[in-house]
Amino acid sequence: MEFEKALALIKEISFFNKLNLEEKKFLATLDCNRLTFPKSRTIITQGQVESSLFILLEGSLKVVREPHSKVTLAVLKPGDVFGEVSFIEHRPRTTSVIALEESTVLKMDGQMIQRLNPALLNKIKDQLIDLLLQRLDAMNERMAGGDS
Repeated sequence: MEFEKALALIKEISFFNKLNLEEKKFLATLDCNRLTFPKSRTIITQGQVESSLFILLEGSLKVVREPHSKVTLAVLKPGDVFGEVSFIEHRPRTTSVIALEESTVLKMDGQMIQRLNPALLNKIKDQLIDLLLQRLDAMNERMAGGDS
């Protein structure tokens, strides 16, 4: 993927909203961390011990959990972040993520994180905290709605 296209995609993703233009440009230069998967390819395998964080740039993905892999738990769209729990806690993956169509992701692993300056790393960590809090709030609302 060329730099201009990668930068345009990164600019559209809300996860990166708090990054300045130079930080977005830096992420766009990290070719080795932008991966494209064909339709039906598994990106994350349930039970796998691996600590990368992914941000979907293009395409769509489905999240499934064994033993009911035919049941889709979620459909991810560009801008969605996944793999954050294993990224933070280094736990085995709790679900599998599979490409519904050709899809491009930004993979953030330990090697990439080492290349980030501290200010950019802190912004990404802050975004992850915000994301986890939003997901916790949404889960709490769903559970509270079930009591009514």
